[in-house]
Amino acid sequence: MDLLFHGVRGSLPVASSEFTRYGGNTTCLELRPSTGESLIVDAGTGIHSLGKKLGEEGVCNILLTHEHWDHILGLPFFPPLYRPGWMINLYVPQGSAGVLQRLMDGIAFPVRAADLPSRIMVREFRLGETLHIGDMEVETFAMPHPGGSAGLRCRADQWTVAVSGDSEILPATPALLDKLEKLLHDADLAIVDGQYAFEQYETFKGWGHSPCDVWVRLSERMGVKHLIFTHHDVDSNDEILDALLLRLTKHFTPLSLQLDLAYEGMTVRGGVPHV
Repeated sequence: MDLLFHGVRGSLPVASSEFTRYGGNTTCLELRPSTGESLIVDAGTGIHSLGKKLGEEGVCNILLTHEHWDHILGLPFFPPLYRPGWMINLYVPQGSAGVLQRLMDGIAFPVRAADLPSRIMVREFRLGETLHIGDMEVETFAMPHPGGSAGLRCRADQWTVAVSGDSEILPATPALLDKLEKLLHDADLAIVDGQYAFEQYETFKGWGHSPCDVWVRLSERMGVKHLIFTHHDVDSNDEILDALLLRLTKHFTPLSLQLDLAYEGMTVRGGVPHV
């Protein structure tokens, strides 16, 4: 299975020379199993460039972890929506079935959802439900975030990928730690909310995001093999993110896992392809 990062920014997109290495598009992750259909997780502005690479027809699966702006802003600009040869399966948490109609109402956006030529099927899921999307099994978790957010544990090609989604995991109550263990245990790869450095977190406590530091030892204890931080803060430019990674690496040495920050265009390959 391949994982491709098309957007790694939180809150809102940014564009300047200070943000070229990590990228300025908001969150969008693509999981491509060796067989079956791919899954796009979240539709931030990064989904636009992904959609431009797709053909005139096909089947597309999009899962929204929640409805906050930075996770849905790119959806009306997803090119397959405007191509009649596409079948788009949109998976959303319970209560979000009308997200496309709210985005594309003819007022806030010039095109109405009802006028799109593609075929769109909306599938609501309960947080805690396990989904089967193509050849991929996707276990969902209710994560601590204002308004709610879905964490995901995805399995395909004998590979397990945990995605925290937007999550504020402090204070780490016993109930939350139990949920995090189920999400993270023995994951080959964990993609987690690292919006803040620890020194930033006090200012933004309660906003629904985590400091990077708390994930590192937690992920080690849970047996994670590769930890990647994403959803970078809008004010964290390339220099700040480089310094963050260096500080984390030095502070937590020695480490039993690989530690990285996500950047646009980053591809991670793993798993055993089906024969």
